[in-house]
Amino acid sequence: MESGMNYFRPEISSITPSVVSFYGRNHAVLSGSNLSDVIRVRIQADMDCNPQESPVWNNTGVKLTFHIPSADNKGVVKVCVLLPDGSCHGNATITYRSSPSCTHIVPSSTWISGKRKITLTGSHLEFVEGVTHSHAPQEVRPPKNRNNQSLTYDTPAAEKGIPTSTVFLKVANETLACLPMTYYPDPEFTSFTATRTGDDVRITILVMHIFSTHGQI
Repeated sequence: MESGMNYFRPEISSITPSVVSFYGRNHAVLSGSNLSDVIRVRIQADMDCNPQESPVWNNTGVKLTFHIPSADNKGVVKVCVLLPDGSCHGNATITYRSSPSCTHIVPSSTWISGKRKITLTGSHLEFVEGVTHSHAPQEVRPPKNRNNQSLTYDTPAAEKGIPTSTVFLKVANETLACLPMTYYPDPEFTSFTATRTGDDVRITILVMHIFSTHGQI
């Protein structure tokens, strides 16, 4: 079926993700049919006289990418796709929920070389798109094993002499402060001894700068 004189009527089959925090989401994917002529995605809440519109890119005709904008309130909004003639088509929805927050970080310390697996716990953590540290804000670590209450990531390396670094959560275009992370020097293997016990050999390694999950030991 055609829309107006020149365009086939687009249809929306899905939006991924369709549930986001009220900060929105970058690089959402809208799937459907007859999307080739779509120029923007319109998002409108009930009783809202000023809908928001997002440009689209990577439009293949059956999929396109767009940014889900932020919202002032939680709730469900309507989504349609806009054609050059000004008509808007589709009957999809996006649900806005609360923003992520973190309450615990385990372990709360790492080596200066980084690469330690950290678990963050809190609420609405499924909306986190990346994790950064204050000493290296440009180094965005992807979250792993992410769900509503927890996620894991690997710590970035740090320069010597940095005792602590604040962990931040990246959600769309926002950066939310989480908790501090303590950095310790890398372990130094100073010497070892070998002791034969029967047919086995016991190796004892002497190490400096060892720390536990609660601090240095």
